[in-house]
This record gives sequence, structure tokens and C-alpha cells, in this order.
Amino acid sequence: MRTGVAIKTSNYDRDNVDNYKDVREFIKKNFYIKAVISLTKDAFVPVSKTMTKTSILYAIKKEDIDALQVEPIFFAHVDKVGLNTKKKVCENHLLDSGKDIVSKYFEFKKAVISSYEGLNFNRKEFESSFKAGEIDG
Repeated sequence: MRTGVAIKTSNYDRDNVDNYKDVREFIKKNFYIKAVISLTKDAFVPVSKTMTKTSILYAIKKEDIDALQVEPIFFAHVDKVGLNTKKKVCENHLLDSGKDIVSKYFEFKKAVISSYEGLNFNRKEFESSFKAGEIDG
């Protein structure tokens, strides 16, 4: 099972280490975290009139809760989501083709997959072929 969830950033940031520990532990225990995409604080202003800092969490449910995550997590930040605070159409850094975050995630995923040797993920291979912040676009 795959899931994508918009989550209030304060639910898992370092400033709230104790407040949401159970939520973070549940996610870590039951899911492989594939991506965290931070949205600008006004991403939901046009629809909900709230300026809550939000992120998109993309995760896949583990079949074995004792399994450890060995693959790296994709992190990104989006400044524009297609609608500005005045409900006017603007750039969409999530989905505009080619240089958008979704395309960058798929580049990252391709690098992760190519770093496997059989069933084993080779972190050194991944790190040598893929440097943080060096996705085309």
C-alpha cells in the first residue's frame, strides 16, 4: 500500500520532538518513507485560508514491521503550487513538466534502483552516482 499525506510540519519537526513522538514512531515502524516535500506556508491559503506550514509525506507500508529502511529519503521544497494566495494561476513547481519536483523525485528513484546489487542496496554506489542537490533542472 502506498500513501501520500499532507501533514502539518510541526507534527514532526525538531521543535516538537516530544509532542508527536508517537506519530513519528508509528510512521517509522510501519512505513518506508520515500519522500518528504515541504510546501510553502501559503500553499493552502486559496482553499482553506490557513497559512500552516505543510509537507507531503510519501510512504509505502512495510510488510515486515521489523524491516529497517536502507534507502535514502527524497527531500524537496516547493515555492509555488499552481495557485497563489489571491487564487490566481501561477507556476506549479510540483507538476510543471521537466523541472518539477515530481520529475526530480523520479530521477532520484531511478538512481536508488540502479544502486541495488541483487537484493542489497549499495549506499556508496548511490552516493557516488547521485549527489544531493544535483538533480538536473
